[in-house]
Amino acid sequence: MNNKFKELFSKAALSTLLLASAGALQTSQASVLLSGWDTSPSATSIYGQIAMPKNDDQSSRYFSFDEFTELNFDSGINFFGNTYNGFYVNNNGNITFQSPLSTFTPNAFPQTNQPMIAPYWADVDTRCTACGNVYLGASDADTMVFTWDSVGVYSMNASTTNTFQLVLIDRADEGAGNFDVQFRYEDINWTTGSASSGIPAQAGYDAGDSTNFFTLPGSRTAAIANLDEINSNTTTPGIWNFAIREGALPGASPANPIMPVVDPSNPTNFHF
Repeated sequence: MNNKFKELFSKAALSTLLLASAGALQTSQASVLLSGWDTSPSATSIYGQIAMPKNDDQSSRYFSFDEFTELNFDSGINFFGNTYNGFYVNNNGNITFQSPLSTFTPNAFPQTNQPMIAPYWADVDTRCTACGNVYLGASDADTMVFTWDSVGVYSMNASTTNTFQLVLIDRADEGAGNFDVQFRYEDINWTTGSASSGIPAQAGYDAGDSTNFFTLPGSRTAAIANLDEINSNTTTPGIWNFAIREGALPGASPANPIMPVVDPSNPTNFHF
């Protein structure tokens, strides 16, 4: 078990960006998770193989895309001008590309020298029997899926759990290194661990260059708990999708928006 060091951050003001385009809260009726694709002997669940043993604040070994022979990520991924051929899965709700990350309280983006994609960066604890696990697998040759399944919160608390996914989709059909990122939120019930000074989770991505980053609305506030219920930038509540093309930031062009286009005459009608 890693030692816990107290982290001091001032609480961020409540976000004023709480999806004005999304309208009222909605609850998704069908599961938004990808599952059930892997029936090989190495599969440990419907979400693939366990990424790391049960732990607190630890990370997987370095995984290269090449070792997943079924994948098409032959040229790696172009993440804002840097090509990465592998990743670390961090227990605390994110993946990183240069080094593992044990930090359990989310630092506000942007950060420096830590490129990462974080569907739900918070103090995940998987040590107890009921605390769930972190999995990774490939649903097809173009799609890698990371699943935090019914994960608990520090310290060894599974009275409420969270279930969410990060999905990387190879889009080399549109250029070498191009890929899509999906965040899929099935069930979000806790926002912060007992050692995080009350600072809630953060979701988004950060190039680690102090320039290119995006934080989902509600991050580091209590509203982050609504990610599984509110409309996002897709037509399905709980699913966010970002297209990373030629290393460019989503939102840099009308063809690659971060948020949906809203019909001002009907705020609940939005599209891409």
